[in-house]
Amino acid sequence: MKVETLNLLKCIAIFFIGLAVATETGKFLGIAAVIALVACIYDKDRFSNLKNKVFNTTIILFLVYVGTIMLIAVVQNNWHGLRMIMRDFEKIVSFLIIYLLIGNVKGAFGYGAIGAMVGYFVGEMSVFYDLVYGNSQFANRYGGIYGHPNGLGSVLELAIPFLIFIAYYFKNNKYIFLLAIFMIVCAVPCLYFSGSRGAMMAVGSQLVVLAAIYCFRKYKIKSWKTYILGIITSLAVGIMAFASLYERSYDSERILLWISSWKMFLDYPIFGIGFGNWSEYYKATYVSPLAKEPNLPHPHNLYLYLLAETGIVGFTAYVTMILGQLKIAYRHSIFMFGDNGKYLNIADMFIVVIFGLLVHNLVDVSAIFRYVLLIYFFYWGLCCLEFKRYANKY
Repeated sequence: MKVETLNLLKCIAIFFIGLAVATETGKFLGIAAVIALVACIYDKDRFSNLKNKVFNTTIILFLVYVGTIMLIAVVQNNWHGLRMIMRDFEKIVSFLIIYLLIGNVKGAFGYGAIGAMVGYFVGEMSVFYDLVYGNSQFANRYGGIYGHPNGLGSVLELAIPFLIFIAYYFKNNKYIFLLAIFMIVCAVPCLYFSGSRGAMMAVGSQLVVLAAIYCFRKYKIKSWKTYILGIITSLAVGIMAFASLYERSYDSERILLWISSWKMFLDYPIFGIGFGNWSEYYKATYVSPLAKEPNLPHPHNLYLYLLAETGIVGFTAYVTMILGQLKIAYRHSIFMFGDNGKYLNIADMFIVVIFGLLVHNLVDVSAIFRYVLLIYFFYWGLCCLEFKRYANKY
């Protein structure tokens, strides 16, 4: 098979991965896997990503997280939790296809970006469709093809910084640039129609961080410590102001959930109550007498959720994975792309995505859901390919 044909097959596979994660359609992932497998068979340099440090470090970080949670489950005889955590490998299949089957490829980001944009276009149009036909499931909140409004919000907090970077990256290609701008313009009302306050806080924070990175490079700000402190302070004030202005009747319920989760952690600080056991323990022992909804599945705070279920050991494993990726992205942002004459790069985009997730984690647990991790690790796969390509180039 010709090199150009082989490369095109790989790019088409990445296009379908982007389409799959943006529309939450498993069939497209299956198509991508088949195409990538065919390319891998004909690729003389197959499995080249297995020799790449960034790809391998990512897998190690993920295995440390999953392995730690699995070990905790074994120690606790928590076989139900063990089965649940093993399904986390399904949640990163978008990355695994790239890692195991794609290998060396040119133009991956462009094809992945177009695939994701097509998927996000379908998703955004489905929200407007629901709005026009009144298909609201939760008090005038809409979810489109993503079902739950919070699901839509979580997807958009991942999509918006990605679309902004696409517009910046392809600013000299008017067709892709205009499509990305159109997608961003449509995403804003969709985010509002979702009614997801956590996603709104996340996106607001992401925009501030993205603007801060851009201005820092463009205006060559030297007093970076004062600059970062000012950004963090403004973000904290903004989040608190937003939370106080956008209150809902069940907010007091979340406070009770947080208190109960903290008590669980204090009672089981090392290994927690067991992965997947939060709801059972909450209803049996920790539900507050003031609670109006005792059957909730999680405490609407990922950090407290992990602390309660997996203790400080499992929580540390999760944080290690996230901070490990953040460190890799930061190092590439500063040391690899820092002198390329651009104010934003793909590593910056991923840093902004992570920041949004960290903010949203304060009020939800969507960051460990399958549809979020599929998108998240797809982006990271594109980052790893770009890091690898740039390193080979220079």
